[in-house]
Amino acid sequence: MGSLLRSYILGLLGLFSMANVYVGAEYRYIHIRNEENGEMVECREIQCEKGQYAKPCTPDDRDSSRCVPCEDGYYQDDNVNPLRKECKLKKRCLDQNPDIKKCTTVKDPGSLTRDATCSCLQGCTWYKSLAECIPDDPSVRPTTPRPSCPPGQTTKENSTGCFPECPEGFFKDGDSCKQYTNCRREGKCVEIKGNATADNICSAANFTDWTKDCNQTGSSQQQKSEGPKMLKIILGVTVPGVILCALAIIAYCAWKWTTNKKNEEQNRQEILARLTSGTLEGEALRIAFGIVENNMRENWERLGRRLLENFDTTVRFEIYEAYPPSSTPLADRVSRMLTIWKEKRARDATVAALLRALDFIGQGNISQAILQKIKGLLSETDSTNFTDENRDLAVHSSSVPDVHETARR
Repeated sequence: MGSLLRSYILGLLGLFSMANVYVGAEYRYIHIRNEENGEMVECREIQCEKGQYAKPCTPDDRDSSRCVPCEDGYYQDDNVNPLRKECKLKKRCLDQNPDIKKCTTVKDPGSLTRDATCSCLQGCTWYKSLAECIPDDPSVRPTTPRPSCPPGQTTKENSTGCFPECPEGFFKDGDSCKQYTNCRREGKCVEIKGNATADNICSAANFTDWTKDCNQTGSSQQQKSEGPKMLKIILGVTVPGVILCALAIIAYCAWKWTTNKKNEEQNRQEILARLTSGTLEGEALRIAFGIVENNMRENWERLGRRLLENFDTTVRFEIYEAYPPSSTPLADRVSRMLTIWKEKRARDATVAALLRALDFIGQGNISQAILQKIKGLLSETDSTNFTDENRDLAVHSSSVPDVHETARR
């Protein structure tokens, strides 16, 4: 019962842990511009590893956000990469005008998690301020810009790198740079942060609680599914109560089972003690043999090994030779085995020893049946003894003369 109780408790704790995991599995959803049609859609926020970027969901499935590797020519060396965080452009290691003088070559092409590195050829020198290799001969230094940068970025004169067209806090709007909209000044939060080509998108609702961080308010950027919240509240209240009730029931059942086992054991010891002190051991053993013969099935050989040390060496062959299975019932072989046990063990062949052997091989139901039958035998014996004592008392009383009658005479 101890192992059974532990299994119940561990199982309930496992269910409780699963419930906690499910309750805590809330997803954060944010609004983001769809790559295909440019419309705003609500997507599940995810975090991607190095060398990946978070690809937004499709318009018809807000949980389809996924991590994909950076495209060719890009890399990502940051450990955490949520939605709207793009991969970084690798160094191209190109010259502005390679027809005049080739200075730059690729030293390391990089990888998905590492930027490329460039090196200078002979006759060229690395200029840190320009982040490129420049010919040592001033007459062949290139001045023509090389337009090979993504939207919102451009090259600079005498430079092979790409730089934002607008300063920080501004975005490209046609041919001019405009400053991001100040959502806080309008009493709102930043719904989607601007980039090199797009302005900030402010929340629809006004922001009134200035004591908290804007990113922790009720803007739609931080909105979560109401279903998991309600589920968390319900499970947070009901799960502990259910677990406590279940533990209480298990504790009660364990106490009840232990009490019953103690009572059964005490009752058994009382019955066996009466058999040992009285003259009914032989009759009780005969009753036990009859019950075993009628109820024992395939486990009779295990019982024989438990009762007789030489069962497998001699007794078993003797029984099968005298009572072959093809022509005799199983009860005959069980009866012969018990008879041999009684003959060989003599005084040690008791009801108590037989009950212990039955319990050992897992036949406790037969042990209980024997105890119930012997208990009935003891009750009949007590009743008979009580009747005999009353009869003797009545005879004795009738033989005693009446004192008053004698006095009258």
